[in-house]
Amino acid sequence: MRKWLAFFMACALCTALLPAHTLASSISVRLNGNAISFDQAPIMVNNRVLVPLRAVFEAMLATVEWNNSTRTATVYQGNSEISVTVGNSTMKVQNSSSSKNVTLDSVPQIVGGRTLVPVRAISEALGATVSWDASSSCVNISYIDIVHKGSNTNVITTRHESYGIVYYVQDIYVKSVANIRTAFANDTYGKGYREHPADIAARYGAVCAINGDYYGSTSDNGVVIRNGVLYRDNPTADVCVLFNDGTMQTYAKEQWNSATAMAAGAWQAWCFGPSLLDSSGKAKTSFDSKVTKSNPRSGIGYYAPGHYCFVSVDGRSDASEGATLAEFASLFQSLGCSVAYNLDGGKTSVMTIGSHIVNIPDSGGRTSSDIIYVCE
Repeated sequence: MRKWLAFFMACALCTALLPAHTLASSISVRLNGNAISFDQAPIMVNNRVLVPLRAVFEAMLATVEWNNSTRTATVYQGNSEISVTVGNSTMKVQNSSSSKNVTLDSVPQIVGGRTLVPVRAISEALGATVSWDASSSCVNISYIDIVHKGSNTNVITTRHESYGIVYYVQDIYVKSVANIRTAFANDTYGKGYREHPADIAARYGAVCAINGDYYGSTSDNGVVIRNGVLYRDNPTADVCVLFNDGTMQTYAKEQWNSATAMAAGAWQAWCFGPSLLDSSGKAKTSFDSKVTKSNPRSGIGYYAPGHYCFVSVDGRSDASEGATLAEFASLFQSLGCSVAYNLDGGKTSVMTIGSHIVNIPDSGGRTSSDIIYVCE
């Protein structure tokens, strides 16, 4: 009898020494109302929910890097950088304007080969709102409008990773071509006017936006048609035109005729390029461009009147080297576009949901002269 009593007491002691957590299978996580799937379920430790880092934050369009030697995970989203280390209660948070350390109530840990981190702390550091529904054991994360369904526009933003390249696609449906607009830095046409694309997007209440062709880097070259107004007519590269009927076409500089295009209802025109697809929608293999090597990139694609896409490629980082023009063209072909056009890239490459930066701009991005945006 005494042996059995000693055995039960030992079991009770061991149980008391284990971290207190709920059964892993009982906790669920929803992002903007949509359930997130895990191969290692969340747990609760010290009344804090810990979730698999990569599954949750890649769903939030973030890029996650793991340093095995230091057991440190770093989350990149827009201009934010958040680092946590297994067994360490300090979370480092940096963005373009500040840097701080945050003390975590529960330290990150590895369970089932996955790094689990406190979901509220990191989500809120990215700007999300987090709530806990005790009745259903569910974490609800409210974040940027990854899936936008408006009265005039539908936009779905997704993150992808393939062959060492991280890229983002905004699949865009609009009722009218008037829902795709352009805006100038400082609301002014001309050389030398520059703003960060996210700031321009915020001012215009954009559903989503991407940088334009940086027409303002020169005062006389290029074709500039914005919201139906012809500002400049000196083609120096391939020209991309969005017409009032919702169609999109590209022209070699030798083929361009502004009078014909305006008479046909040109709504927007950009002159950076090059054009990425041939007349049958196949990826081109030669380009009218000197910048063909791997770089951060921005582009616009066309499926049919009312259906378009913005694409942004991260580059010049360990997580994503960037895309060559040939790779960028192949990407648009794989998306099923019939027309695709390369916009300014490098440090200019910025994609937003509203004013929130989606991609990871090189060196935080830079100011430029214009954006393309979707509005209700």
